[in-house]
Amino acid sequence: MLRLFRFLFGYVKFTYTKGFCEDFLNLCREENIHLWRVRRLADGLCAVCSVRTYKRLHRLVRTSGGVTKIYRKAGLPFILPVFNRRLGFFTGALAFVMIIALLSSFVWNVDIVGCENISEATIEDYLKQNGLAQGAMWGVIDREKIAWQMLADFDSLSWAHINKNGAHAVVELREAEAPQEEYDENILEGINAFRKTLETTAQREQSSISLANSRDYYTLSFFMLKIPLYTNMRRGDITASSTKNIKILSKELPVGVTVTTQQSLESKSYLLNDEELEALVMKKLKDLEALELDEYEIVSASYDTSIDESSAKAQGNYVLRYR
Repeated sequence: MLRLFRFLFGYVKFTYTKGFCEDFLNLCREENIHLWRVRRLADGLCAVCSVRTYKRLHRLVRTSGGVTKIYRKAGLPFILPVFNRRLGFFTGALAFVMIIALLSSFVWNVDIVGCENISEATIEDYLKQNGLAQGAMWGVIDREKIAWQMLADFDSLSWAHINKNGAHAVVELREAEAPQEEYDENILEGINAFRKTLETTAQREQSSISLANSRDYYTLSFFMLKIPLYTNMRRGDITASSTKNIKILSKELPVGVTVTTQQSLESKSYLLNDEELEALVMKKLKDLEALELDEYEIVSASYDTSIDESSAKAQGNYVLRYR
C-alpha cells in the first residue's frame, strides 16, 4: 500500500552536495521531514522523498549550505502530462478496449462436442429454446442449470457441461454406453470346449498413400467478419483448420487468425512376393484372432495357407474353452 500511495502522489530522487550532510539531516528531523533510501556519496548524499516534501527542502538546503538536484522523477503526476499530448490516441485505445469488452459479453458462436447418436441440430434447437444461442448475453445464461436440464430431458446423455471460451460457448456432451449383453450362466454350464474356424484373405496388389503436397491458407477473423488472405483455395484430400485468437488479460477475444491446411495425397500400387503375401495374410489372421477370440481360452490351434497369382488365404482351426 505504501508503494501504491507513493506512485499515486509522485516522488523524486535527488542528490545533496556542497554542504554539511549532518546538518541537513538534523534539520530534516527537526522539521519532521521524511526521507527514505538515504545513501552516502563521495561528495554528499542521495535520497528519495515525495513531491510535496521536496518543495519544503529549499529552506533547509540553504541553511545547511548545500545544493539539491533531482535526477529522477516517478509516479502518476509525471506520467499524466505525457498522456495529455496524445489524448486522442489513448482515448481511442480505451474506447477500443471497452468495445471489445462489451462485444465479448455476448455469445458469438456455439460449438457442440461429443454428439454421436443425437444430432447437433437437435441440441442446437434445444439450447436456443433455453436461451443459449448466438447473440445472447453471457450474464443472463445459467450454464449449470441448462446442463442439468439436458441430462433430465435426454435419457441417452450421461454427462453435459457448458464452458465459456472467450466469446465462444463450448457444449461438451457424453452419451451413455449401451448395456452389455448378459449371458445366462445356466446355458454355459457343463460346456468344456468347442471348435471354431476363422478365415481371412489378402491381395497381392497393395497400395500405399503418401503426402504429395501441403499448403496453408490464412484468414483474418474480426468478430463475425472473415477476411481471406488468399485469392483461390485449392481443395485437397485432407482439410484441417486451427484458429488462434488474441488474448487480453487472459480473456480470449473473437479476433485472430484461422489457418486452413489443404493436403493432397498420392496413391502408389505395388505387388508382394509370396513370402510377403504369406506374412501379410497371417498377420491379418492373428489380428482377427485377437479380436474374435479374446474372451476364450485357446486350447489348441492349427493354421493353413494357400497362395495363388492374385491373393492368399489363411485359415485357423481352434479348440476353445470359456474362461
